[in-house]
Amino acid sequence: MEWIYILLPAILGIVAIYFRFLDPLGAITAVFFGVIILRATDGMFYLSMLLLFLIIGSLFTRYRYSYKMKIGIAESEKGRSAAPVIANGLIPVFIAVLGSPYVFIGALSAALSDTLATEIGVLENNTYHLKHGKVTPGTRGGISVLGEIAILLGIFLISVLTIITASIFSVEIEG
Repeated sequence: MEWIYILLPAILGIVAIYFRFLDPLGAITAVFFGVIILRATDGMFYLSMLLLFLIIGSLFTRYRYSYKMKIGIAESEKGRSAAPVIANGLIPVFIAVLGSPYVFIGALSAALSDTLATEIGVLENNTYHLKHGKVTPGTRGGISVLGEIAILLGIFLISVLTIITASIFSVEIEG
């Protein structure tokens, strides 16, 4: 059964390239993370949650993609590269290896909230920076009401998906 630890993440990586969620280097990085997750943990819960994060983040990235291209902040049409995969995945993978589902869910929630705040918040023209006041949408550190609502959406989505995924894979997460 050892081959499944490599085969399953590889298949998911190919699917991610096909749907342009990840570019080839981003997919290789994600496959590497998937292999680590499957080898170090007791099951599919952590991998499934990372996969759901990828799907949700990618769908929100594509939302109003032409507008994001127009203002110069869109992701590559080929999908996310290795850098955002590492930025969003390294801490959750490390925590999963340590076997802490609570901290893993917190890290994943923070990553998804950040992604959604960026991808949705940029659609609002009233963007402010604590230091510079009103700024153009897409400015690093900019805050918008829509982006803050997207943060809450990210937290909610991870919470609901955690309950569903944990029940599917019989993972006990109590608090």
